[in-house]
Amino acid sequence: MKWFLRGKGIPARTIVGYATYFDPYLHQGHWLCEYWDQESSKWVKVDAQLDDIQKRYYEIDFDTLDVPADKFLYAGEEYKLVHKNSDDFNFVKRTLIQDLAALNKIEAEVWDITSFMENDERQDSETLNLLRQIAEITTSRHDCLPEIRAMYENHSELQIPIN
Repeated sequence: MKWFLRGKGIPARTIVGYATYFDPYLHQGHWLCEYWDQESSKWVKVDAQLDDIQKRYYEIDFDTLDVPADKFLYAGEEYKLVHKNSDDFNFVKRTLIQDLAALNKIEAEVWDITSFMENDERQDSETLNLLRQIAEITTSRHDCLPEIRAMYENHSELQIPIN
């Protein structure tokens, strides 16, 4: 979808986070498209993956072409919720870095990971501080693109290898 929108001259990007609409008891890792709506001056989240059958099955009661904020959490928002829960920490760390990469137009596949993501034991204060900073700048969504780019460019351990 983002390629179609970009082809029409509409800014669009991939975002990585967690859908709250598949299971009421689970935030499920999910990727969406966001596009810039010039008229309302805001980014609009779109879940183009869902067809009518899935919408009925999951009882989706909102417009999937304008996903409400409470139905999808950016990876950084989820990190803020669960970063102390060691069972979820590594998965959330991965999605947080994938979202940072996506915001830098490095639109990797779900299985593309860095050595930093693979290092499950790394929960020292330096790592946690870096992850907290990523969560802050990726969730503010208020003209933080220079900070988002600098964070990604200045930390080679976060960069997803491009083949």
